[in-house]
Parts: sequence; structure tokens; C-alpha cells
Amino acid sequence: MYVYVLDSQKEDNDAGIFHWLNVVKANGGDSPTIVVVNKRDLNSTYQFDLNRYKKMGFNIVDVLYLSAANGSNCAQSIDDLIASISTHVKTLQDIQFPLPPSWKAVKQEVESFQAQDVDFIESNEYEKLCDKHGIENTHLQNTLLTILNQIGTIVTYRNNKRLREMQIINPLWVTNGVYKIVRSTAIDNTGVLSEDQFHSIFANDNKYKERHFTWLLDLLNQFELSFSIGEAQVLIPSKLSPNQPDFDLSDFQQGLNFRYSYRDILKKSVISLFIVKMKDYASADADPKYWQRGVFLTHHDANAVVIADEQQKTITISIDTNTRAAKDLLSIIRHTIREINGEKLKVAEEVPLVLDSKIVGFARYKLLVDAERDKDEIIRLEIEGEERDSHKFTIAELLDGYRYEKNPSFNYRQLGEDLITIALIETESRHAIFAEKEDLTNDRFRNALFHKGYNICDQSRGGESGSGKSSGERDLIVRNNKTRVAESVIEGLQLKGDDSAVIEGHYEKLTTKYDTVGNKSNIMLVYAKVKDFAGLWDKYQAHFEEFDDTSDDLDTKDSIRYGLTTVGNMTVFHLFVNFYSNQ
Repeated sequence: MYVYVLDSQKEDNDAGIFHWLNVVKANGGDSPTIVVVNKRDLNSTYQFDLNRYKKMGFNIVDVLYLSAANGSNCAQSIDDLIASISTHVKTLQDIQFPLPPSWKAVKQEVESFQAQDVDFIESNEYEKLCDKHGIENTHLQNTLLTILNQIGTIVTYRNNKRLREMQIINPLWVTNGVYKIVRSTAIDNTGVLSEDQFHSIFANDNKYKERHFTWLLDLLNQFELSFSIGEAQVLIPSKLSPNQPDFDLSDFQQGLNFRYSYRDILKKSVISLFIVKMKDYASADADPKYWQRGVFLTHHDANAVVIADEQQKTITISIDTNTRAAKDLLSIIRHTIREINGEKLKVAEEVPLVLDSKIVGFARYKLLVDAERDKDEIIRLEIEGEERDSHKFTIAELLDGYRYEKNPSFNYRQLGEDLITIALIETESRHAIFAEKEDLTNDRFRNALFHKGYNICDQSRGGESGSGKSSGERDLIVRNNKTRVAESVIEGLQLKGDDSAVIEGHYEKLTTKYDTVGNKSNIMLVYAKVKDFAGLWDKYQAHFEEFDDTSDDLDTKDSIRYGLTTVGNMTVFHLFVNFYSNQ
């Protein structure tokens, strides 16, 4: 729910109202909004045009006219605002979720910390608090933590290994810390935040200690306000130079060109978020690589520049070639921008109109696709210029190179290499892993993949169970960062011996039950816990008709073995990890 506060003294409010209600709609969809017309004591005649804005599709549930000043004689007051919020909050989904007495006791004790001006507690303190009130089961503790996070009692980040070590009691501690950083003048136009700047920003604020530095950096990355560029350093796009570098745009316009036109509002955060999400494609040769409203990108032989223009409400994409790499890069860019825009924002995709090797305008992509579907071959479109005119264009030529590809390429080789690296690191903890359950080891790999930037989830329901009577519960799913489509299923398997039923059962589930979209590659991740690691590896391979052992030349064969099998069009990557310990 949103509360939007207006200043009744500002008569010409239409532009601002429209802007902020669109911001609400873009971020919150149909979330209820309460409009507060403040400073009513200074202007008793201003009226908010409720019917107008409701007809425009904004979900405004109440309008109040009041003043925040003490002693004002307005008909409505802050108490009326609190009452309105209380009334409408009760209509939100899950807000009336009943808590067991023990859960409510934990909630109340956490709220007592707030009254004591406690900003956060460590995770082990939260667990002790749950134990104190009889909630000893880890799953129940996590469920309660999720609920407390949803209702705002605690702010938690369970999917981040470092962030989840602290449970935030006072949300303002987070909010103020983030705002102090992103609004600080201590960060120069490079946008780089390091430890020196951190000390400068919080020099006069004893709520933020040196030990909170890396936690706050991780938080900025979690919010996608920044990304890591080195040890204890992040780059914050919103702090980059506002000045566009000097370059010849025509050099980039020789290949593919594309444009997004926003009907209502182009938020400043769109290009900042785009820079964060596309950090792996930032051009190494460009200096600078990015500025507040743009970024240079590279993918193989294709070089691109992406520029946001808030006044024109456009984002333009220009790529210097029309190669396969250029088309792949454009597809990745489009997926990323679509993801940022979401489904609620009104924005048009546009392809260029070219005459005599010059871009003379843009046409809506959807218009062209619809015309092609109607079997049209030629379309007349308006071109830009001092004297606007129209021209006939061939639809097939306009769409050439711009047809939307749903699945940008996924790097399976890189996933395999990253898993091998993670496995080698985890073998250093074999004494602990030897004694732990399979699910906990799966968690180790999930967390490590998450920190490497993969869209990873665990215990995802999908496909079929072994019996075929219900949905399967897949150990780990790796999704495409651009499309969110599952690209690979990882089946974790703990082996303490050559158990045919276990090995073949897990392999059958992976290859015939769990893959619901036809992945090119899935993974058997085997946690071997036997003294004769090499012997078990040989016996394991014997369970498959054709097994390609690709780890023969590996210099770490005592810790890692891997190979490939094929089922139809699917390749299965088998990663065998030695977690045996005699201690």
C-alpha cells in the first residue's frame, strides 16, 4: 500500500501527480493508494480530482485533507490518516494470517527490541529467541522469519549467505544507510564506493561500524543498486558522471538499431538497473564504459551503445554490425529491458526506418508483427524530418534481424567449469560435509552458485515424482538470468557405496521426470563418501551404456572426476566429488 502526500499550496500539481501515480503503478501494480493533501490550513480551497485519476486506472482508495502542523484546525488529522491506513491494510492479502501463541510471543519480543532502539540482531540471537519460546525446528523458525519479514517486523535476506547473518529490527537502519551512500558527495564521478569513502560517509554516525561495510556492500548489490568490481569495492551507476562521453554515434548505427518509447514515464532507475544487470557485457575497451544514462557493451565482434533519454522518454540501442553475435546481443538487451520494465509499464518496442542508409524514423515492432500475421507485405509509415512525410516499406525487410528470440544462449560450459571450481573449494570442508545430510550439501552448492551470479533455486516442484503420482521435488534448478526459464536441473546424490537402485533411480528421475522444458544439459552431482574414491567412480560409470570419462587428464583426480552421457538430445554432466573423511 502507498501513501502519496501532496502540498496543497502548489496549485499546478498535475504533472507531479501524474508522474508519481505512474511510479506507484509501475512498482506496485494495483496496490491501493491513499492520497494525503497536506498543509490544508494554508490552502482550504484545493481539491484533488479523484474521479479523473480513478478513471485513468489508478487505485486510489482514500483522499484526506489535513495538516502535519500542531494546532491546525483542519477537519481531518493525522489520526484520521492512521485510521485510514489501518482500515485499508486489513484488505491486503495474508494480512489476517493467524499466528500460533509461540510465534506471536517471538513477534512481540522482537517488537520490544524496537522500543529499546535495537537496530538488528544476529541470526543466532534470533534462533535463541525462537528456542526460548519453544520453536526449535529450523524449518518453522525460517517460516516465521519469512512471515515477520512480510509484515515488516523484521527485514531479512535469506537468499544471501552474508546478509542473512543479520536480522534487521529497525528498517530505517537499512534505509538510512542506503540513502546516505547513494546520496553521498564523497563518491566521485567514477561511481566507485570503497572502504575509504564508507568511513567518510559514516564518520559522524555511530550506528554504522566498520564491520557493517561489507554487509552494506552486499546489500547494495542485492538491491541491484551496484555491482562488485573488486575486493571490497562496488560501482554505483547512479553516482556515475552525468556527462555523455565524446564518441561518434554513427559508428554504432551501421548495424542493428532498436528503440524503447515509454508512454507515461521513463524512470531514472531503469538505465542504472540495466547497467547492473549487463555488467558482464560492459566493453573492456571503452573508457569510460558507462555514465549515468548510458553504457558501452561488447559481445564477440559486436559493439553496442545503449542510451536513455528521460526527456524524450526513450532508450535507444545501436550496434555496429549485423552479425550473429549482434543479434544475440540485441536479444539479451531486449530480454533485460523487458525484465526491468515488467508487465505493467506501458512501453513500445520500435525498429528503425532506413532510407538511403539513414535512420529516418522508427516503427512499432508489434504493429509490424501484426501486419505480417495479416499477410501484409507492404506498409506505409511516417518518416521524421522538417517536413513529415510517409513512405512505403517492406515489412519483411523491416523485421529482418529484429524478430524476438525467446531464449538467449545459456553458457553450459561455464556452468560446468563453475561447478568444478565450487566442488574443489568445498572439498576443503570434507570433514564437515562427510557427516552432513545431502540437503545441506545441496545448500552449499546453491549458495556458491548464487554468489557467482546464477539464478538458482532449490526444492523446486516440477515435472513428476518417482511414482508419477505427484510433482517432483528437484534439488536445484538453474534458470536463465534473462528469460527465467529453467536451463539445467541439478540432481544431488550422496553415495556411500555402489548402490544400483539409488544411482539408476536418480538418473531416471533426472532424465525422464524432472526436466519439463527439454534442457540441453542436466547435471548429476554426486557426493562420494567412500575410502576407495577411484574404485567407486569406475563402478559408477558401469551403470551407463556409453560413458565418456572426460577427467583423465585432470590433476585433481583424487578429489574430482567428471564425465558425460547422452539421452536423446540431452547431455548429462556427471560431477563426482570426493567428500570421504576418516575423522
